[in-house]
Amino acid sequence: MVVVLGCLGGAGFVGIRAMRSSTPPVAKGLSFPGAPSAAPGAAPGTEAETVTGPRASTYPVRTADDLKRICEQWYYPKSPKVKSSGTQPVSIFGEESKDFDTKHEVTLFDIPDWYTAPKQKAWDPSSPGKVRLVACVDLVQTGKKIKNCKFDDPKGLRIPMREAKYRLALYEVATGRKVLEKTLTGEDEECPFMVLLGADRNVYSQVGDRQFYETLKKHVEK
Repeated sequence: MVVVLGCLGGAGFVGIRAMRSSTPPVAKGLSFPGAPSAAPGAAPGTEAETVTGPRASTYPVRTADDLKRICEQWYYPKSPKVKSSGTQPVSIFGEESKDFDTKHEVTLFDIPDWYTAPKQKAWDPSSPGKVRLVACVDLVQTGKKIKNCKFDDPKGLRIPMREAKYRLALYEVATGRKVLEKTLTGEDEECPFMVLLGADRNVYSQVGDRQFYETLKKHVEK
Protein backbone atom coordinates (compact mmCIF):
# COMPACT_ATOMS: atom_id res chain seq x y z
CA MET A 1 0.00 0.00 0.00
CA VAL A 2 1.31 3.44 -0.92
CA VAL A 3 -0.35 6.64 0.28
CA VAL A 4 0.74 9.71 -1.72
CA LEU A 5 0.58 13.07 0.04
CA GLY A 6 1.12 16.63 -1.12
CA CYS A 7 3.49 18.20 1.41
CA LEU A 8 6.39 20.62 1.58
CA GLY A 9 7.05 20.55 -2.15
CA GLY A 10 7.52 16.77 -2.31
CA ALA A 11 5.33 13.70 -2.21
CA GLY A 12 5.34 11.61 0.91
CA PHE A 13 4.23 8.03 1.39
CA VAL A 14 3.61 5.61 4.18
CA GLY A 15 5.45 2.33 4.60
CA ILE A 16 4.28 -0.35 7.02
CA ARG A 17 6.36 -3.27 8.27
CA ALA A 18 5.29 -6.36 10.13
CA MET A 19 5.25 -5.96 13.93
CA ARG A 20 8.14 -8.00 15.31
CA SER A 21 7.97 -7.10 18.98
CA SER A 22 5.40 -6.47 21.68
CA THR A 23 6.77 -3.02 22.48
CA PRO A 24 3.83 -0.58 22.51
CA PRO A 25 3.89 2.56 20.35
CA VAL A 26 5.67 5.38 22.15
CA ALA A 27 4.38 8.51 20.46
CA LYS A 28 1.21 10.42 19.71
CA GLY A 29 1.29 12.93 16.85
CA LEU A 30 0.95 16.61 17.64
CA SER A 31 1.35 19.44 15.14
CA PHE A 32 2.91 22.88 15.35
CA PRO A 33 1.24 25.92 13.80
CA GLY A 34 3.00 27.73 10.98
CA ALA A 35 5.50 30.53 11.48
CA PRO A 36 3.99 33.94 12.31
CA SER A 37 3.66 36.53 9.55
CA ALA A 38 3.41 40.29 9.56
CA ALA A 39 0.63 41.69 11.72
CA PRO A 40 -2.61 42.74 9.99
CA GLY A 41 -2.51 46.41 9.09
CA ALA A 42 1.29 46.65 9.05
CA ALA A 43 2.66 49.22 6.63
CA PRO A 44 3.95 47.85 3.29
CA GLY A 45 7.59 46.78 3.50
CA THR A 46 7.52 46.49 7.28
CA GLU A 47 7.26 43.48 9.56
CA ALA A 48 5.46 43.01 12.85
CA GLU A 49 7.57 43.36 15.95
CA THR A 50 9.02 39.98 16.91
CA VAL A 51 8.12 38.72 20.37
CA THR A 52 11.23 37.54 22.20
CA GLY A 53 11.33 35.41 25.33
CA PRO A 54 8.62 33.21 26.81
CA ARG A 55 5.05 34.53 27.08
CA ALA A 56 2.58 33.87 29.88
CA SER A 57 -0.59 31.98 29.00
CA THR A 58 -3.85 33.45 30.28
CA TYR A 59 -5.38 30.01 30.85
CA PRO A 60 -4.21 26.94 32.81
CA VAL A 61 -2.89 23.65 31.44
CA ARG A 62 -5.63 21.12 30.73
CA THR A 63 -4.33 18.92 27.91
CA ALA A 64 -1.09 17.70 26.33
CA ASP A 65 -1.68 20.23 23.54
CA ASP A 66 -1.36 22.97 26.15
CA LEU A 67 1.95 21.55 27.36
CA LYS A 68 3.22 21.34 23.79
CA ARG A 69 3.02 25.15 23.68
CA ILE A 70 5.96 25.25 26.11
CA CYS A 71 8.08 24.35 23.07
CA GLU A 72 6.64 27.41 21.34
CA GLN A 73 7.84 29.88 23.99
CA TRP A 74 4.76 29.88 26.23
CA TYR A 75 4.50 29.18 29.95
CA TYR A 76 1.69 28.69 32.45
CA PRO A 77 1.90 30.74 35.69
CA LYS A 78 -0.97 28.72 37.20
CA SER A 79 0.99 25.44 36.96
CA PRO A 80 2.91 24.08 39.98
CA LYS A 81 6.53 25.21 40.20
CA VAL A 82 9.56 22.92 40.38
CA LYS A 83 10.43 21.99 43.96
CA SER A 84 13.84 21.44 45.53
CA SER A 85 13.00 17.82 46.44
CA GLY A 86 10.61 15.04 45.46
CA THR A 87 9.37 14.00 42.03
CA GLN A 88 8.87 16.63 39.34
CA PRO A 89 6.39 15.30 36.73
CA VAL A 90 7.73 15.70 33.19
CA SER A 91 6.30 15.50 29.67
CA ILE A 92 8.48 15.05 26.58
CA PHE A 93 7.76 16.26 23.05
CA GLY A 94 10.07 14.99 20.30
CA GLU A 95 10.67 15.73 16.62
CA GLU A 96 11.44 12.84 14.27
CA SER A 97 11.76 14.37 10.80
CA LYS A 98 13.37 17.32 9.05
CA ASP A 99 10.53 17.65 6.56
CA PHE A 100 7.47 17.70 8.83
CA ASP A 101 7.11 20.46 11.39
CA THR A 102 5.62 18.21 14.04
CA LYS A 103 6.37 17.03 17.54
CA HIS A 104 5.14 13.89 19.26
CA GLU A 105 4.37 13.35 22.91
CA VAL A 106 6.79 10.62 23.97
CA THR A 107 5.90 8.01 26.58
CA LEU A 108 8.88 6.23 28.17
CA PHE A 109 8.66 2.53 28.97
CA ASP A 110 12.26 1.53 29.73
CA ILE A 111 12.38 3.19 33.17
CA PRO A 112 13.83 1.40 36.22
CA ASP A 113 10.98 0.35 38.55
CA TRP A 114 8.52 2.10 36.25
CA TYR A 115 5.61 0.18 37.82
CA THR A 116 5.99 1.92 41.18
CA ALA A 117 3.72 4.87 41.98
CA PRO A 118 6.51 7.48 42.36
CA LYS A 119 8.01 6.52 38.98
CA GLN A 120 4.68 6.68 37.20
CA LYS A 121 3.88 10.00 38.83
CA ALA A 122 7.18 11.41 37.59
CA TRP A 123 7.55 9.91 34.10
CA ASP A 124 3.95 9.24 33.06
CA PRO A 125 1.85 11.88 34.85
CA SER A 126 -1.88 11.24 34.71
CA SER A 127 -2.84 14.92 34.74
CA PRO A 128 -1.23 17.48 32.36
CA GLY A 129 -2.12 20.18 34.89
CA LYS A 130 0.30 18.66 37.40
CA VAL A 131 3.29 18.58 35.02
CA ARG A 132 6.16 20.79 36.20
CA LEU A 133 8.74 20.19 33.46
CA VAL A 134 8.54 19.88 29.68
CA ALA A 135 11.38 18.57 27.50
CA CYS A 136 11.42 19.77 23.88
CA VAL A 137 13.48 17.63 21.50
CA ASP A 138 14.42 18.92 18.02
CA LEU A 139 16.26 17.09 15.24
CA VAL A 140 19.26 19.30 14.40
CA GLN A 141 21.66 17.17 12.35
CA THR A 142 21.70 13.93 10.34
CA GLY A 143 24.75 11.87 9.47
CA LYS A 144 25.96 8.54 8.16
CA LYS A 145 23.73 5.72 6.99
CA ILE A 146 23.26 3.02 9.64
CA LYS A 147 21.18 0.41 7.79
CA ASN A 148 18.12 -0.13 5.60
CA CYS A 149 14.66 -0.55 7.12
CA LYS A 150 12.50 -3.11 5.29
CA PHE A 151 8.73 -2.66 5.03
CA ASP A 152 6.08 -5.22 4.12
CA ASP A 153 3.51 -2.82 2.70
CA PRO A 154 4.38 -1.95 -0.02
CA LYS A 155 6.31 -5.21 -0.35
CA GLY A 156 10.05 -4.85 -0.77
CA LEU A 157 10.23 -1.20 0.31
CA ARG A 158 13.62 -0.30 1.79
CA ILE A 159 14.28 3.02 3.49
CA PRO A 160 17.72 4.15 4.70
CA MET A 161 18.13 4.91 8.40
CA ARG A 162 20.64 7.63 9.22
CA GLU A 163 22.25 8.69 12.47
CA ALA A 164 20.61 11.78 13.95
CA LYS A 165 21.51 14.36 16.58
CA TYR A 166 18.88 16.12 18.68
CA ARG A 167 18.80 19.22 20.85
CA LEU A 168 16.96 18.63 24.12
CA ALA A 169 15.78 21.68 26.07
CA LEU A 170 14.05 21.27 29.45
CA TYR A 171 11.72 24.02 30.69
CA GLU A 172 9.80 24.78 33.85
CA VAL A 173 6.11 24.93 32.93
CA ALA A 174 5.21 27.63 35.47
CA THR A 175 7.90 30.13 34.45
CA GLY A 176 9.32 29.18 31.04
CA ARG A 177 12.78 28.99 32.65
CA LYS A 178 15.22 26.79 30.73
CA VAL A 179 16.55 24.20 33.15
CA LEU A 180 18.77 22.20 30.80
CA GLU A 181 19.99 22.14 27.19
CA LYS A 182 21.93 19.22 25.75
CA THR A 183 22.72 17.60 22.39
CA LEU A 184 22.01 13.87 22.14
CA THR A 185 22.85 11.35 19.42
CA GLY A 186 19.92 9.00 18.83
CA GLU A 187 20.86 5.49 19.97
CA ASP A 188 17.53 3.79 19.26
CA GLU A 189 18.06 2.16 15.85
CA GLU A 190 14.92 0.03 15.73
CA CYS A 191 13.06 0.45 12.44
CA PRO A 192 9.65 2.09 12.88
CA PHE A 193 6.46 0.09 12.37
CA MET A 194 5.00 2.86 10.19
CA VAL A 195 6.67 5.89 8.63
CA LEU A 196 5.54 9.02 6.79
CA LEU A 197 8.36 10.01 4.47
CA GLY A 198 9.37 13.47 3.37
CA ALA A 199 11.41 14.64 0.40
CA ASP A 200 14.68 13.11 1.63
CA ARG A 201 13.22 9.55 1.89
CA ASN A 202 15.09 8.69 5.10
CA VAL A 203 14.30 7.65 8.64
CA TYR A 204 16.51 8.53 11.59
CA SER A 205 17.85 7.00 14.77
CA GLN A 206 15.84 8.13 17.78
CA VAL A 207 16.67 9.12 21.35
CA GLY A 208 16.04 5.98 23.41
CA ASP A 209 14.07 5.70 26.64
CA ARG A 210 17.19 5.12 28.73
CA GLN A 211 18.90 8.13 27.12
CA PHE A 212 15.98 10.31 28.17
CA TYR A 213 16.00 8.80 31.65
CA GLU A 214 19.72 9.25 32.28
CA THR A 215 19.64 12.82 30.91
CA LEU A 216 16.60 13.99 32.87
CA LYS A 217 16.53 11.92 36.06
CA LYS A 218 18.43 14.38 38.27
CA HIS A 219 15.81 17.01 37.45
CA VAL A 220 12.78 14.69 37.67
CA GLU A 221 13.74 12.54 40.66
CA LYS A 222 15.13 14.80 43.36
